[in-house]
Amino acid sequence: MRKLEGTGNAMVRTTTAATIFQAGTTENVLASRARAVVNLRILPGDSVARVMQHLRRVVDDPRVQVRQVGAFSAEPSAVSSTASESFRTLERSIRGVAPDVIVARYLVVVVTDARHYAGLSSSVFRFLPVRLAPADRERMHGTNERLAVRDYERAIRVYRQLILNAAG
Repeated sequence: MRKLEGTGNAMVRTTTAATIFQAGTTENVLASRARAVVNLRILPGDSVARVMQHLRRVVDDPRVQVRQVGAFSAEPSAVSSTASESFRTLERSIRGVAPDVIVARYLVVVVTDARHYAGLSSSVFRFLPVRLAPADRERMHGTNERLAVRDYERAIRVYRQLILNAAG
Protein backbone atom coordinates (compact mmCIF):
# COMPACT_ATOMS: atom_id res chain seq x y z
CA MET A 1 0.00 0.00 0.00
CA ARG A 2 1.34 3.41 -0.97
CA LYS A 3 1.97 5.93 1.83
CA LEU A 4 -0.27 9.01 1.70
CA GLU A 5 1.52 12.32 1.86
CA GLY A 6 0.59 15.99 1.93
CA THR A 7 -2.99 16.85 1.05
CA GLY A 8 -4.00 13.22 0.56
CA ASN A 9 -2.86 12.40 4.07
CA ALA A 10 -4.81 15.32 5.55
CA MET A 11 -7.97 14.18 3.76
CA VAL A 12 -8.14 10.87 5.64
CA ARG A 13 -6.79 11.64 9.12
CA THR A 14 -5.94 14.45 11.50
CA THR A 15 -2.39 15.57 10.76
CA THR A 16 0.33 17.24 12.80
CA ALA A 17 3.25 19.38 11.70
CA ALA A 18 5.82 20.79 14.12
CA THR A 19 6.19 24.39 12.97
CA ILE A 20 8.13 26.17 15.74
CA PHE A 21 11.00 24.97 17.95
CA GLN A 22 12.59 27.13 20.62
CA ALA A 23 15.21 26.04 23.16
CA GLY A 24 18.82 26.97 23.98
CA THR A 25 20.60 30.24 23.41
CA THR A 26 24.11 29.03 22.66
CA GLU A 27 25.81 25.84 21.54
CA ASN A 28 27.66 25.06 24.78
CA VAL A 29 24.81 25.48 27.34
CA LEU A 30 22.00 23.00 27.87
CA ALA A 31 18.58 24.58 27.51
CA SER A 32 16.66 24.92 30.77
CA ARG A 33 13.40 25.18 28.85
CA ALA A 34 12.17 24.15 25.43
CA ARG A 35 9.02 24.89 23.48
CA ALA A 36 7.50 23.38 20.37
CA VAL A 37 4.38 24.39 18.48
CA VAL A 38 2.56 21.70 16.56
CA ASN A 39 0.04 22.71 13.92
CA LEU A 40 -2.95 20.37 13.73
CA ARG A 41 -5.32 19.87 10.81
CA ILE A 42 -8.27 18.21 12.51
CA LEU A 43 -10.37 15.99 10.27
CA PRO A 44 -14.14 16.61 10.31
CA GLY A 45 -15.65 14.08 12.71
CA ASP A 46 -12.68 14.38 15.07
CA SER A 47 -12.57 16.96 17.89
CA VAL A 48 -10.07 19.21 19.62
CA ALA A 49 -10.67 17.37 22.93
CA ARG A 50 -10.02 13.95 21.39
CA VAL A 51 -6.86 15.17 19.64
CA MET A 52 -5.55 16.80 22.84
CA GLN A 53 -6.22 13.56 24.75
CA HIS A 54 -4.30 11.62 22.09
CA LEU A 55 -1.35 14.07 22.22
CA ARG A 56 -1.10 13.82 26.01
CA ARG A 57 -1.16 10.01 25.78
CA VAL A 58 1.56 9.98 23.08
CA VAL A 59 3.81 12.48 24.88
CA ASP A 60 3.30 10.63 28.20
CA ASP A 61 5.71 12.83 30.16
CA PRO A 62 4.51 14.88 33.16
CA ARG A 63 7.31 17.39 32.57
CA VAL A 64 5.82 18.31 29.19
CA GLN A 65 2.84 20.62 29.17
CA VAL A 66 0.46 20.04 26.24
CA ARG A 67 -1.97 22.88 25.72
CA GLN A 68 -4.09 24.46 23.07
CA VAL A 69 -2.85 27.80 21.72
CA GLY A 70 -3.30 29.94 18.67
CA ALA A 71 -6.00 31.72 16.75
CA PHE A 72 -7.02 28.62 14.80
CA SER A 73 -7.72 26.31 17.73
CA ALA A 74 -11.37 25.66 16.94
CA GLU A 75 -13.32 22.53 16.16
CA PRO A 76 -13.18 21.32 12.56
CA SER A 77 -15.75 22.78 10.19
CA ALA A 78 -18.97 20.97 9.49
CA VAL A 79 -19.40 19.22 6.14
CA SER A 80 -21.88 21.00 3.87
CA SER A 81 -24.35 19.02 1.78
CA THR A 82 -23.82 18.69 -1.95
CA ALA A 83 -27.57 18.05 -2.27
CA SER A 84 -28.33 21.66 -1.34
CA GLU A 85 -29.51 24.45 -3.63
CA SER A 86 -26.36 26.34 -2.58
CA PHE A 87 -24.13 23.63 -3.99
CA ARG A 88 -26.17 23.50 -7.21
CA THR A 89 -25.69 27.28 -7.58
CA LEU A 90 -21.96 26.88 -7.01
CA GLU A 91 -21.79 24.02 -9.53
CA ARG A 92 -23.75 26.00 -12.15
CA SER A 93 -21.43 28.99 -11.64
CA ILE A 94 -18.27 26.90 -12.07
CA ARG A 95 -19.58 25.16 -15.18
CA GLY A 96 -20.68 28.51 -16.62
CA VAL A 97 -17.02 29.57 -16.70
CA ALA A 98 -15.25 26.20 -17.07
CA PRO A 99 -17.64 23.71 -18.72
CA ASP A 100 -14.96 21.00 -18.92
CA VAL A 101 -14.51 20.86 -15.13
CA ILE A 102 -15.92 18.05 -13.03
CA VAL A 103 -17.46 19.59 -9.93
CA ALA A 104 -17.05 17.25 -6.99
CA ARG A 105 -16.86 17.33 -3.21
CA TYR A 106 -13.35 17.85 -1.84
CA LEU A 107 -12.05 18.35 1.67
CA VAL A 108 -10.33 21.71 2.00
CA VAL A 109 -7.58 21.05 4.53
CA VAL A 110 -6.70 24.66 5.29
CA VAL A 111 -8.27 27.21 7.60
CA THR A 112 -10.29 29.79 5.68
CA ASP A 113 -12.42 32.80 6.55
CA ALA A 114 -15.43 30.53 5.94
CA ARG A 115 -15.21 29.50 9.60
CA HIS A 116 -16.78 32.87 10.47
CA TYR A 117 -19.94 32.00 8.50
CA ALA A 118 -20.67 28.59 10.02
CA GLY A 119 -23.25 30.09 12.38
CA LEU A 120 -25.10 31.77 9.50
CA SER A 121 -25.70 28.81 7.20
CA SER A 122 -25.42 25.04 7.03
CA SER A 123 -24.14 25.42 3.46
CA VAL A 124 -20.69 26.96 3.76
CA PHE A 125 -18.39 25.84 0.95
CA ARG A 126 -14.65 26.46 1.10
CA PHE A 127 -13.55 26.73 -2.45
CA LEU A 128 -10.86 28.26 -4.64
CA PRO A 129 -11.62 28.19 -8.37
CA VAL A 130 -8.10 27.66 -9.65
CA ARG A 131 -6.34 24.71 -11.22
CA LEU A 132 -3.37 23.82 -9.08
CA ALA A 133 -0.55 21.77 -10.52
CA PRO A 134 1.63 19.77 -8.10
CA ALA A 135 4.27 22.53 -8.21
CA ASP A 136 1.62 25.11 -7.24
CA ARG A 137 0.57 23.06 -4.18
CA GLU A 138 4.20 22.73 -3.08
CA ARG A 139 4.57 26.53 -3.04
CA MET A 140 1.46 27.13 -0.87
CA HIS A 141 2.49 29.17 2.18
CA GLY A 142 6.09 28.85 1.08
CA THR A 143 8.74 30.54 -0.96
CA ASN A 144 7.48 32.02 -4.22
CA GLU A 145 3.78 31.37 -3.53
CA ARG A 146 1.77 32.55 -6.53
CA LEU A 147 -1.06 31.88 -8.96
CA ALA A 148 -0.86 32.02 -12.71
CA VAL A 149 -2.52 35.14 -14.15
CA ARG A 150 -4.95 33.01 -16.20
CA ASP A 151 -6.01 31.15 -13.02
CA TYR A 152 -6.53 34.44 -11.19
CA GLU A 153 -8.65 35.75 -14.07
CA ARG A 154 -10.70 32.52 -14.14
CA ALA A 155 -11.27 32.76 -10.39
CA ILE A 156 -12.63 36.30 -10.80
CA ARG A 157 -14.97 35.11 -13.56
CA VAL A 158 -16.24 32.21 -11.41
CA TYR A 159 -16.86 34.45 -8.39
CA ARG A 160 -18.64 36.99 -10.61
CA GLN A 161 -20.84 34.26 -12.06
CA LEU A 162 -21.56 32.93 -8.57
CA ILE A 163 -22.74 36.37 -7.41
CA LEU A 164 -24.96 36.71 -10.49
CA ASN A 165 -26.43 33.21 -10.07
CA ALA A 166 -27.03 33.67 -6.34
CA ALA A 167 -28.81 36.99 -6.95
CA GLY A 168 -31.17 35.16 -9.31
